Amino acid sequence: MVRANNHADPFMSALTRNGIPYHFHGPGSLYKQPEIKDLIAYLNVVANPEDSVSFYRVLSMKIFAVHPQDISYLLAFSKKTATTLLRAAEIVVYLSTGGAPVTEFDIYRPHLPYLREDTRQKLYKIFTIIQKATKDIRRLNAGQILYTFLEDSGYLLTLGTITNEKEERAALLISKFFDKIKAFESTHEDASLHSFADYIALSMELGESPATADLDEPEYNAVNILTVHGSKGLEFPVVFLVNLSTDRFPTRARREVIPIPAELIKEVLPQGDYHIEEERRLFYVAMTRAKDNLFLSTSRYYGEGKRIKKVSPFVYEALGDELVEKQLNIKVEEKQQLSIFDFKPIDEETSSKSETLLPINRPMYVSYSQMDTFERCALQYKYQYILKIPAPANGAASYGSSVHNALQIFYQMYKVDRTIGLPELLEQFNRAWIPLGYASQSHEKRMKKVGEEMLTAFFNEYHTPNITVIDLEKLFRLKISDKVFVSGKIDRVDQNPDGSIEIIDYKTGKKPDEKELKDSIQLATYLMAAAEKSLYNKAAADVTLTFYYLQDNSKISMKKTQEDIIKTKERIMATTAKMANSSYPPTVGPQCGFCPFKMICEAWQ
Repeated sequence: MVRANNHADPFMSALTRNGIPYHFHGPGSLYKQPEIKDLIAYLNVVANPEDSVSFYRVLSMKIFAVHPQDISYLLAFSKKTATTLLRAAEIVVYLSTGGAPVTEFDIYRPHLPYLREDTRQKLYKIFTIIQKATKDIRRLNAGQILYTFLEDSGYLLTLGTITNEKEERAALLISKFFDKIKAFESTHEDASLHSFADYIALSMELGESPATADLDEPEYNAVNILTVHGSKGLEFPVVFLVNLSTDRFPTRARREVIPIPAELIKEVLPQGDYHIEEERRLFYVAMTRAKDNLFLSTSRYYGEGKRIKKVSPFVYEALGDELVEKQLNIKVEEKQQLSIFDFKPIDEETSSKSETLLPINRPMYVSYSQMDTFERCALQYKYQYILKIPAPANGAASYGSSVHNALQIFYQMYKVDRTIGLPELLEQFNRAWIPLGYASQSHEKRMKKVGEEMLTAFFNEYHTPNITVIDLEKLFRLKISDKVFVSGKIDRVDQNPDGSIEIIDYKTGKKPDEKELKDSIQLATYLMAAAEKSLYNKAAADVTLTFYYLQDNSKISMKKTQEDIIKTKERIMATTAKMANSSYPPTVGPQCGFCPFKMICEAWQ
């Protein structure tokens, strides 16, 4: 735990040198990760072929494994011919394959660099991928172009074969970058590659980069590095509070750029040194983040400084003068600077051992969808929820989301104005329409028409002006045991005149058989959520569970009992136990043809 973000740098460097995985929870760090910089470089090259710096990074990517010496030869050729690096690669590719226009490239033939045969093949592959993306730049958005790159380059295959902590971290970072792209596309009318590339460039220039991960549910086993401000509300078994010297913690007071006149402040200002009081409060926050062990750490020297630093006065206040002086008088082997041997690289064998996947004894937070996916295919669950490999846009998912979003917005409006009707519902459907993942424009147009017809039939059959909607898209989390929590979201909750409630879920897919519905974990979790005092505090008898199957315009309602809840809890405990200890074997069957991860699945032939 550090007082300021820049205090974390030496600790991250030391952990890297020793092959210890770490996780820095600071601002502006996602775009600085090597794996993400590689992807940004690729997008930059497609958007601007003259960006030689970005193309150099693409050539250096591990997935292509271009020999460094050949990259140097190509750089020299680029300078000699006064062309961009991508243009130099294009010349080499065309002249090597014999497909170059003589009048355009023949003059360069005597000057071609000597490159390895496998390098020429790799350059051909890289150039072909970029050329394909350039042709698709008007048709596809940034996320689709980047996903195509992951497929064509073979990067996607490596994301599906995680063997150590380092590779898992890379997969999670890439997943978060795709989340950022998705968020950009949903909030910007122009989601083209050029627009996104400009947005990333501006964000990096301003230092506005998202954090690499959320801290409340750590995704892999690593040393957490975070600021004291970022630690509020969190607890850890062991905490190292570092850099406890004067000018670092407490920091030096900074004068306000525009001081507020005392006459304008209505509150009673605190007495004494306000800055020191605030720093002391932060120090207390930091100390109380430790549940079992707290280590207070300081240093006599920082960086190349020659002046000995004094121990923070907060350490004296916390431990007492006698104990601190006793510790300071203990003879310690001083090491004022790194030896050149500290920079010796960790060998691959040692590094891989330190990065072996380790189980983390933490609570499991699962959803109905996660359990459903795991029961259907454990390997798909691993790809989707553990490694979080980005999947291509799916027409069925886009269609379902469009319908759900339209119904949600419509009923939000209906709660305010009960006079709205079918025209407003269809208008919201058109506004909420997601045009991604369809096989063709005609397919998208046909599905949009089907959606309009489906919502029209639903409205005419089931919507009445006397319903009372009390909740929409209601999130919940259930405690099944001390280690298992189930989260979910309810589409709609209606209040009945007798005080009972109806929990409603919309389905755009095919209606299952009666037995499948009866055994549904989803329905039982809804019933458990309804019983929560913080939600609706309803007994099972006062809850009706309803599925609307919009595809065939049918409605199925049912009741469940307390016995169903007990059985569901047992099933959840059994399923989560399997999830925690699974080796994630694939389930092979007809469903494999529709799996978004079939290209990287070890069972798909």
